[in-house]
Amino acid sequence: MSKANVSPAPTVMPADSQCAPAGSETTADGTPTDRKDTGRIARLFRYATHDGPGIRMLVLLKGCPLRCPWCHNPEAQNHERELIHLEVKCAGCGLCTDACPLPEKSASHRAARPGCRLCGSCVEACPSGALQLVGEDLSAEAIVSVAQRDEPFYRASRGGVTISGGEPLAQPHFTEAILRQLGAQGIHTAIETCGFAPMETLVRLAEHVDLWLYDVKHVDSAKHLRYTGRSCAPILQNLSYLLGRNGDVIVRIPVIPGFNDTAGDMEQIATVLTQMGARRVELLPFNPSFVAKLQMLGRAVERQYPPTPQPPEEIDSLRRIVAAHIK
Repeated sequence: MSKANVSPAPTVMPADSQCAPAGSETTADGTPTDRKDTGRIARLFRYATHDGPGIRMLVLLKGCPLRCPWCHNPEAQNHERELIHLEVKCAGCGLCTDACPLPEKSASHRAARPGCRLCGSCVEACPSGALQLVGEDLSAEAIVSVAQRDEPFYRASRGGVTISGGEPLAQPHFTEAILRQLGAQGIHTAIETCGFAPMETLVRLAEHVDLWLYDVKHVDSAKHLRYTGRSCAPILQNLSYLLGRNGDVIVRIPVIPGFNDTAGDMEQIATVLTQMGARRVELLPFNPSFVAKLQMLGRAVERQYPPTPQPPEEIDSLRRIVAAHIK
C-alpha cells in the first residue's frame, strides 16, 4: 500500500484464516464513534503520481491488520495516534521536555514515553517542527472538499483519489463514505489494499471503487503468516471475488529480499495468480526507506534488509517469469 514504492520483527497474530472484524472508527481520544463518515488518517498528499493513473490525491488511513516488517508506511500501521521525531530538524533546545506535563522529565523527547497521552504539548513547543503527531480524525466530507479543489488536475491527467494506508478496509464505513461522495462528484477512485478483510466489506465497497491496487505478497500461507502475522488465505479469496466480478484490478507484488524474491517464489505466485484469472500484474522493487520512518517512530529495526533496491536486471528477470504465466 504505497508500501514498496515509496516493523520490527514479525508479530504473529492468531493463526486462523478468518479475518478479524475491521477496525472501528474512533474519536480523537481513541473512543469509538457512531459517526460512520468520520475516520482517522495518517497523512494526505495532494500530488501523488505512483498510486494509480494520473495526478491523484493520496489518503493514508490509520490502522492495518498486517505487520509486515518492510511496511513502507509504518506510521500508518497502528490505529492509534503516534509521535514522531525528525532528527534532521531537531535543534536539541529542550523546549519539548519543558512543555511535557509528565512529572518525570528526560534529557530527550524523541518518542512517546511511558504515561504519554499524546496531548501535543511537546509538538506545540517545538520551534523547528521536529516533533509531529501522526493521526488526525476527519470527516469524509472534509476529505472530499479537498479533492474537489483539485478536480481540474484530475480531469486533465485522468487522475483521481486513491485511498491507502495502513489499510482502507480496516475503516470500512469511513472508506465507503469517502468513495460514495467522490463517486457523486464523478471523481475516479482507487483503493490500495492488502486484501485482508471480511468478504462482505469488499462486496459492499466494490460498487464504489473504479480501480483496485491489490497487494499479493505471497501465496504460501505459512510463510505469509510467519512474516506478516496473518494468513494469505482470505486475501486470495477476496482477490478471487474481485477478479470474478470483472472489476478493474491490478495485482501488485512488492519484491522483498529474503521473502519472495527468488525465481521459485515468483513461479509459485504467478502460477496461483494465473489460475485465479489475474490479467494485470506489477512488480514493485524493494524500497528501504521504511528504516528511517521506524527510527522517527522510536521503533527498533530488528530485521536487516539491503540498503538499496534490487538492481533493475534482477527485477526484470522476475518480471519475465510473471509475464510467462500472465497472458
